[in-house]
This record gives sequence, C-alpha cells and structure tokens, in this order.
Amino acid sequence: MLANWVGVWALTAVLILVIRSASRLPGSGLIQAYLLNLALLYWIGAALYLLPWYTNHDPDVVLAGLQQSTYAVIAFGIGSVILAPWLTRAARPLSGSARFPTEPALARRLAVIGLVAFFGLTPLVARIPTVSAVAVQGWNLLVVGLGLLCWQAWHSKKHRGLLGWLSLTLCLPLVTIVTQGFIGYGTAAATAVMTFIGNFYRPRWRVVLVAVLLTYLGLSMYVTYMRDRDSIRAVVWSGQPLGARVERVQLTLSTFEWFDWYNHDHLERIDDRLNQNLLMGAAVQYMDAGLAHFAYGATIVEGFIALVPRAIWPTKPVVAGSGTVVTEYTGIPFAQGTAIGIGHVMEAYISFGTIGVVVGFIFIGIVVGLIDFTAARRLWSGDVRGFLLWFLPGLSFLQVGGSIVELTSSVGAAILAAHLVNRLLARPESRRTAAAQPTLVVRRT
Repeated sequence: MLANWVGVWALTAVLILVIRSASRLPGSGLIQAYLLNLALLYWIGAALYLLPWYTNHDPDVVLAGLQQSTYAVIAFGIGSVILAPWLTRAARPLSGSARFPTEPALARRLAVIGLVAFFGLTPLVARIPTVSAVAVQGWNLLVVGLGLLCWQAWHSKKHRGLLGWLSLTLCLPLVTIVTQGFIGYGTAAATAVMTFIGNFYRPRWRVVLVAVLLTYLGLSMYVTYMRDRDSIRAVVWSGQPLGARVERVQLTLSTFEWFDWYNHDHLERIDDRLNQNLLMGAAVQYMDAGLAHFAYGATIVEGFIALVPRAIWPTKPVVAGSGTVVTEYTGIPFAQGTAIGIGHVMEAYISFGTIGVVVGFIFIGIVVGLIDFTAARRLWSGDVRGFLLWFLPGLSFLQVGGSIVELTSSVGAAILAAHLVNRLLARPESRRTAAAQPTLVVRRT
C-alpha cells in the first residue's frame, strides 16, 4: 500500500515537471521550487520506508500522512499547470525573442541591498514591528539578485561568470549555518535560484543531470550537518565570534559523510527531521479518533489578520510560528520553545479535512502558477523591477513547512520591500531617458 502511494506521488510530480517543461509558457521556477520543497518534506521520508532494511516509526502513521500529501501534490498540479494558464492572459506563449535592459549593476545592487538588510539592518531593528519583517526580506532580495546575475551571465554568454554565481549560490546553506545555525533557509534559497536557472538553461539534459547530482550532494550535506548540529548551534547561538563559527563548520566539513542509504544513522537523520508525514499522519489519526475537531478555517482567518502590519495594530493577536497548534491536533507534546512547523498540508487538513487539502492546494497552485508566469513575463519583456514586484512575494510561498500566518505576513512584507527597493533604485535612473538605456536582444530557445 505504501509503495503505491509513494509511486503515485512521484508520478504526479514528474508529470507536473514534464508538463511545465514542455509548455511554451514563461516561467521563473516557483512552481518547480514549491514542488521540490513538498517532495523534501513528504516524499523522501516516506520512500525510506520502502527499504527492506529500514524501520523507525509506525508505517501506518507515515502512510496516513503520505495520502494527504499525495492529494495535495495532485491538487497543486491541477492548479499550477492546468487552471493557472487558463485563467490568465500571461498564458499566451512568448514570442521568439526577449528583451531586457543591459543593467548588470542592477542585479548586483539587489544582492548588496539584500546582504546589508538581512545581516546588517535586521539585528538593529529586530524589535521594531513591521520594519523588522521588511528587513528580513533582505535574504530573498539576495536570492533575486543572484538569480538575475545568473540570467545576465547566461544571456551574455559569460559561462565563467555563470559558474561563479552558481558557486556562490551553492554556498548559501553554509552561510545560514555559520550565521544562524540553520541549514533550511540557505537550502530553500539555493533551490529557488537553481529552479529559476533551470527555466532558461539549455540543454535540458544538463539541468536534469545537475539536479540529480545536487540532490545527492544536498542529502550528504544534510546528514553531515545533522550529525554535528547541536555542536554547531552551541557555538553559533552562544554568540561566538565569526572565526569560531567558521572553524566549527570547517571541522564538520573535514569529516564530510557521503549519503549512504544502507547507513541506518543517515536514514534516521532524514526521517526524524524531514518526514512531515509523521506529524500529518498523527493529526489524521488523532482527529479520526475524535480527540480534536476541525478548525473550520480559524487559522486561515488568522492568516488574513497577519496581513495587517503590527505598526498599525500593535496588539495584533497572532504571531508567526505554529505555536501549540501541532500539539492540539496531534496530541504530541513538545518541549517549550521547540519550533515545530505545521506545514501547508496539515493546516489545510485541520480546517476541513481532505476536501480542505484538495481545495486549498488547487488555490495555492493557481496563485503560485499566476505569480510564476507573470514574474517571468515581466522579466522577458525587459521589466526587471516588475519582475521583482512579483517574484519577491512569490518566494514567500516556498515556506512549505510553515504556517498560513507566516506565509501571509511574509508576502505582505515582501510586497512592501519590493516597492521600497524599486523606489530606491529608480531615483538615480530617473535622470536618464529611456532612449539612453541600451538593450540586449536574445533569442528564447
């Protein structure tokens, strides 16, 4: 039974990728990135239980969670690659050529602004409502900047430059480990850049090959990080100097472990932290037993409330994070202060059950699809700032393991950050005339 559901999940994901790849619609990689994040949290952990030499948690719990995530990925595919193209004019195929301003400094400025905002400004405004939320978007601005730098290098046929920016992108997980003690933020950022590149890089067989190699490298990096995670966080979270943090991470990398699916420790490190089916399945069984009742959209309402800036509503009753919701709907107690993500699938399920998962993910698929198409069309038509206005909020949807409150508050902060950055970058250019800006015309293959 589990093998059938794992197979259906994988087949659905492949169909979504094939349909998206075969389509002539413009894309910015958001659909693929969302799908990969879903697979990271739901498919990989379930697939481990097909290995005859591995056992850890109750397979029935894993199956119950996998079933709901399978409904979610099917619904996401319907929304993103079927309904979204039908609902928007952006579904019209691009013409044979694309134009974009040759402004290499623009992408660099976005990356620099992102670095300064996230690492320099965020600590200073951490306690200032709304301002801190906007500053945190600096990390996603860095993602946008790196993506655009890769875009420019590719279309300018600067292959060494492309390789250099790709190398920096792959270092993002190390950056977040050294600065925060977390690998997830850096991995999600690198994934977003890589799927963005995958939409325009040719030939496609190289994209597939690189994706397979990076998946193996990512799993190896993850099991190595999890082995030493507590030691790394002890150094990072105690406020040790940057040199001490780098030295600690270097020590971990010096004993790098390549992922081995026969290694029970490796499998457990993935299963215990990346298998969201365990919490999802526990919620299904807990609610089926009548120990918790449907929320009927209560958390979704909180998500809309989260859109109101705390600077306007200081006593706003909602905060980011899943709080005690996971415990309430699974019966599983967690130590105080432990961060447990509820995830989009579980949040949809606890509101209306399986129908909530299906309808919710069709809606998410439509929204992500529309943003994906529109952002890409803006970029291919030469409107880089318009691309930023769509792509930056779109990155917030990639928090697949977070809550609706985190999603909506992040989207609101991203929209505000994109407008502020566009105004900042537009000022010196307002002295120029449109005719004075050179353009580069490239063929879309």
